[in-house]
Amino acid sequence: MKKKALIVDLDGTLYYQKPVQICAGLELLIYYLIHFWRLKELKQILTYRHQHNTQTNFNIQTFCKRQNTDITTIQFLVQKWLFLKPLKWIKIFTDKNLICYLRENQKNIPIIIYSDYETKEKLKALNFKPDFEFSYDGTNIRYLKPDPQGLTHIANKLNLLPEDILIIGDRQDKDGLAAANFGAEYLILPQNPIMRHKIIKRLKHL
Repeated sequence: MKKKALIVDLDGTLYYQKPVQICAGLELLIYYLIHFWRLKELKQILTYRHQHNTQTNFNIQTFCKRQNTDITTIQFLVQKWLFLKPLKWIKIFTDKNLICYLRENQKNIPIIIYSDYETKEKLKALNFKPDFEFSYDGTNIRYLKPDPQGLTHIANKLNLLPEDILIIGDRQDKDGLAAANFGAEYLILPQNPIMRHKIIKRLKHL
């Protein structure tokens, strides 16, 4: 069946996540080795990242209470180290083949970016403008992947059915499971650039 839309994950899908994580992680580690008296911040950043990645019902107010800190401080640290600092690495390790594939399909069907994290600045770094952007906001999209609530919200908003959509991601336990629970066809791309390129090359335009 011909698809009417393509929903694409961002982190680890539009760019190669492992080299970005290594470079951004080294930058973070070096900073806090130099500013060792602020190591508590490093612990909070790493704890936030782990819990946000593993808890579908993650709540920042609860997190701050358990960390005995305020939301403003955590939001500043997360914005700086998990969103802004990695942008230069994301730009370097963009999956140009996938971006090209999406641009070709964009001539015929809408391309929708859906992420558990903010998308705007990362998409600028990737030099890609989708037709629609959606991300976890705690209001319209209330749960993280693999909960399918976000996909249901997107489909309702754009008047789409699960069978109208192909979902592309990089994690079976997140993107794949969310798509399966939603009832849509999906494709999980490997992190290996050679294998990924072969898969993208075989994909037909939708």
